Amino acid sequence: MTDDRVVFFGQEMPRDWADMLARTQARTHYVSEGVSYARLPYGSETFRAPVEAASQPCRHCCTIFGKLHEPMCDYEQCPKCNWQIMSCDCSFDGLAA
Repeated sequence: MTDDRVVFFGQEMPRDWADMLARTQARTHYVSEGVSYARLPYGSETFRAPVEAASQPCRHCCTIFGKLHEPMCDYEQCPKCNWQIMSCDCSFDGLAA
């Protein structure tokens, strides 16, 4: 393994991606118009069958079961409308702890 690759969540990935996923775990809520919405961890999505999450990392952001996705990941569920956050019409002002 080279210096720019690390093992994170049990898988080898670029160091900067691992750093991003580590920071993401502390950003637990989306904020919209002063209201905080708790982000849903990988495997708890209701818009798709969670079978994949129990056996492999997210194929888009590489998070693992029970951990938060990269913000706006293809498979992240919107905590406001419960659909895919990348294609829903909800707007958020940012992320918060």
